[in-house]
Amino acid sequence: ESSQDIIAVLSFDGVWRSMNPASEAIFGLKPSELIDSNIEKLFFDDSEKERFFKIVQTSAEEVTERIDIKMLNNKPELVWVNWSLTLSNTDKNIYCIGRDVTLARLAEEQAKIRSKQILLAEQYAREGSESKSLFMTKLSHQLRNALTSILGYLQLLSNGIYEDQEEHDSFVALAEENSEELFTYVSDMVEVALADKEGSFESMRNVLLADTVYDAKNNMMSQVEDGRELEVTFLEGKDTQAIADKKHLTEALQLIFTALTETKEKSVLQINAVENKYEGALEIQVLSESNSLVAEMIDVYKKESSNLIEAIKNDKNDIILNF
Repeated sequence: ESSQDIIAVLSFDGVWRSMNPASEAIFGLKPSELIDSNIEKLFFDDSEKERFFKIVQTSAEEVTERIDIKMLNNKPELVWVNWSLTLSNTDKNIYCIGRDVTLARLAEEQAKIRSKQILLAEQYAREGSESKSLFMTKLSHQLRNALTSILGYLQLLSNGIYEDQEEHDSFVALAEENSEELFTYVSDMVEVALADKEGSFESMRNVLLADTVYDAKNNMMSQVEDGRELEVTFLEGKDTQAIADKKHLTEALQLIFTALTETKEKSVLQINAVENKYEGALEIQVLSESNSLVAEMIDVYKKESSNLIEAIKNDKNDIILNF
């Protein structure tokens, strides 16, 4: 009578045979409203119902099984209940103890959401840092090359091409001095950019794209445990080279392959790699067959693109995070 946990008995087909008053605190329903009714109406959805009865059907007699199930109270609101279930084939009953663990599970979900949000924010920060550092490095190299030429010409001029032009030579000397100062500044920019990347640009090399793609595929296949099959082929650019950190590129492709094959037992992915000389970049397309996750990702992105970090809490399948 005084217990805050549900103490009840279910028949094998899910009909309540007895119930203590704790049902009022947890479900907002009196024992008299539950007895002789089926537990099915309390489940949050069909998947939770299937999880519950799967435990019941596979459990050994007199062995207590524990499971957290999402259920609904009479409002209806989500209630997480931790069930301890003991089956008796002798009297065809399931003896149940149910504890409300809603606050603990919600806190756990919030912690997971925050962890995912931090992960996505870190990804944004890495992308921003890499973009800034790459821009600074490319700009610095271009400026340094240009300044080297300017310095060469100025040194020729200052070495006597314009004899007896004292005033002109003084301007040339000033220009040379300023150019050297600017050259030093640009060299410092390169060092700052490289330091900002903690030396990662030093690991960027010419990488054969095909090798990286097949490494990513093999890594993925060695980690998935659901028996899925993957075939990867090239439409174009199999012999193309990418300037990249091979480890990072392999990890990125592996994540893409994993996400694109998650809903299928057998998948065929096609790679299309094209050099964009105008942008100075290698464009890589990963083409897949029809995939519900891709459609969902596009839909989520369209609706939530202004703030993807906040959208994580509505992204139940981790679509944003995986892609």
